[in-house]
Amino acid sequence: MDWYNYTWSYVVKTLNSDVYRGLNEEQILKAREENGDNTIERPEKKSDYKLILNQLRNMFFVIYMVNVIILMYSKNYIWAAFITVFFVLNLIIVVKLEKERFKGLSQIDKLNSYNVQVIRNGKDIIIPVEELVVGDIVCVNKGSIVPADLRLISGKNLKVKENSVTGEIYLVEKYETKIEERDIGLSQMSNILFKSSYVKEGEGIGIVVATGMNTQIGEVVQMAFKDGNRGEEFKKHLFSKLNLIGYIWILFIFIELFLSFREGINLNGVGNNLGRISSIYASNLMLIVMFLSYNISIFKLKKQGMFLKNMSSLYDISNLDIVAFEKMGTLSDESMEFKNIYINAELREVHSVEFNFDEDIERFISIAILCSGLKHSPEKAVEREELEELELMEFSKIYNIHKSNLEAKYPKIAEIPMDPIRKTVTTINRVDENYRANVKGFLDYILERCTHIRLSGVEREITKEDIIKIKNVNLQLCGQCLNVVAIASRAFSYEPSLNENIESNLVFEGLLAFYNPLKEKYEEDLNYYKTNCIKPMFLTKDNKLTVYSIGKEIKLITKVDEVLSGVEISYMNDEQLNYSIGKVSILSNIDDNSKSRVAKTLKQRGYNVAMAGENLKDLSYLNHCYISIALGEGCSNILKKICHVFSEKFNLESCKVLINSSKSFKKFFQNMAWYFVYVSIFQGANMCAFHALNIDKMVPMYFYLYLNFITMPIMGTAIFKEFNSREYRWKEEEKINSFSLKALKTVVLGVLPVLMFNIIKYISGDFAYDIYLVLLNLLVVLMGIEFKEKERMLFKNRISNVLFFLSIILPFLVFLI
Repeated sequence: MDWYNYTWSYVVKTLNSDVYRGLNEEQILKAREENGDNTIERPEKKSDYKLILNQLRNMFFVIYMVNVIILMYSKNYIWAAFITVFFVLNLIIVVKLEKERFKGLSQIDKLNSYNVQVIRNGKDIIIPVEELVVGDIVCVNKGSIVPADLRLISGKNLKVKENSVTGEIYLVEKYETKIEERDIGLSQMSNILFKSSYVKEGEGIGIVVATGMNTQIGEVVQMAFKDGNRGEEFKKHLFSKLNLIGYIWILFIFIELFLSFREGINLNGVGNNLGRISSIYASNLMLIVMFLSYNISIFKLKKQGMFLKNMSSLYDISNLDIVAFEKMGTLSDESMEFKNIYINAELREVHSVEFNFDEDIERFISIAILCSGLKHSPEKAVEREELEELELMEFSKIYNIHKSNLEAKYPKIAEIPMDPIRKTVTTINRVDENYRANVKGFLDYILERCTHIRLSGVEREITKEDIIKIKNVNLQLCGQCLNVVAIASRAFSYEPSLNENIESNLVFEGLLAFYNPLKEKYEEDLNYYKTNCIKPMFLTKDNKLTVYSIGKEIKLITKVDEVLSGVEISYMNDEQLNYSIGKVSILSNIDDNSKSRVAKTLKQRGYNVAMAGENLKDLSYLNHCYISIALGEGCSNILKKICHVFSEKFNLESCKVLINSSKSFKKFFQNMAWYFVYVSIFQGANMCAFHALNIDKMVPMYFYLYLNFITMPIMGTAIFKEFNSREYRWKEEEKINSFSLKALKTVVLGVLPVLMFNIIKYISGDFAYDIYLVLLNLLVVLMGIEFKEKERMLFKNRISNVLFFLSIILPFLVFLI
């Protein structure tokens, strides 16, 4: 129900409450039964105990536990303790990765854990916020957090910060008067206090109209956790490799059992042999190498102001198909240049030598400056309208016109602020003994409400020819990639009320035109996305004609249907939007509802989309995104925890860094995982072959532990540095040998050193085992360098090559020591 459309007395009566006595116990129980508790619910956060039990079901950890049992049976207690340490360490890493999926839930809990002042049974009492019910009379004061959605009953100088819900960057003044307009935005509901808002000034009394998940904040939080399968792709790939290594070692354990029983070895001997294989399997450091590499990657991103929710977020970013950017700050600079003025039916260039600053222009510029209604917050990115105002004020200073002097001369009486529907701001100022409404904003909205036009200081009725000329000038300016702002006014002989239709019977004053300069490196950045088959989609407050001209100039688009406006989207059904959205590269004048429809439609079409938001209300569209990005220093803390990425700035360059980091990590993970898989096959084949051909001797255990603890982590790091140093560009994946064929080659490679060992032992028995370790180490190192670029003999990265040669010479240093 739209409670803002009704008087507070009607709302109180409808909810069977009483302003002075509040609810009684019977009413409270009934309201709680109908609407539930005032709690923001979220997915169950699994305890560490449950997370551990879930992970112990994975084959990877099952084999770990079997290994420990085998070692205990064979009385290798030291090795059993050693492997248990690695078992616990790997379990901690996996549980930590799983817990990261639930980041943000503690922030939600904060909305359920404070007290509130209410009137019940005629008494002022303090109760926990979760006990509030619909119909409760609530008192709020400076410093209070609004405990539920309230319809204001009375307020005294009440100003709240509600950016977490509405996204407004400035304080919003609240009053109890009912609102006549229907279907308005949240930011226009000036008699409603939203749950989670913060009272900065004043005090007030309100009646609860919605609690818990029925509040505005509850609805957006519900959206945030609707998709519970995010991050599953990475987890699936991770455990597929870990379990594959487990299956490999199960295979070699059966081979070892066969060899042992064939030779008639007793149970203790069999246990010892199995314990050796188990120790080698359990000392695999793949998870640890991956975890350390991930932390190196996110450390680099943190230095550039980007923070990731978890490892799966870094992995998934590489799969993006479309990334949505704000045009300003990405394609264009955060600045404006004042270019043209249209006044007295004449278009003039303001920086031309022929420009004459006369009395008509002075009056016109003064009206535009008095319309300044925005207040910039240092926590939020500068808006286009603010930049236009700043540029206009700098220009006016040249002619000794200052905003402070104008406001002193023409005091502001009232203001109708900018909103997403009107895209217009109006101020009412006292002019001598009279009053004037100064209007600035969207041309179409203002022109529809103009009945007169001012020409050379004289007002006359506006004609159809005047309107056609104004629109043609607008087309001309938009074709030059300029943002056009219309100015109008209306004189009053009395002090008008905000309840009047002030923005009617306006006098058209003229147009202002501003240019938003493009960035110097935009061509290079756009080419990167094109090469990597990622489509940048730009969102802007500019009108469709302006952005169409800009899009053509930068060769981003060629046709007008590649630009879609918010108005057009609002008139499209889902089928029409689904048909049109695939070819769109620019969205102009788009609101959150349209963003949500666009994101949902792209998701249904199979696109992986990334979009950024700053407030919880943005979850309405972020929830449909493959990658959600919390943006800016003033971003909601809850949103920071919920989204996949938090970035202080999000533009073509920063996203490029993010994508490169993701592609590097994904490529590293895939190659490193296969490296550990193939080395596991190599080691198993080598050990079984040695047993089969050298029954009287066994390879010393430390040989394989040396490979697992030293050589493989070093080569894993070399692979990480190799892929982490590249700027990735998309290319068709090369066909690689099937797993079975490459595994067979690896088995042959594992058997080969055993055959050579017999020859070496015959030639030089004293150094046979030393040479054998060097040979095993060399083969494992060479297996790692296979993950370099095909056309190169060595790694591309210098550090990787240093690590490569270090791995080769280390065994010799060990012998010397």
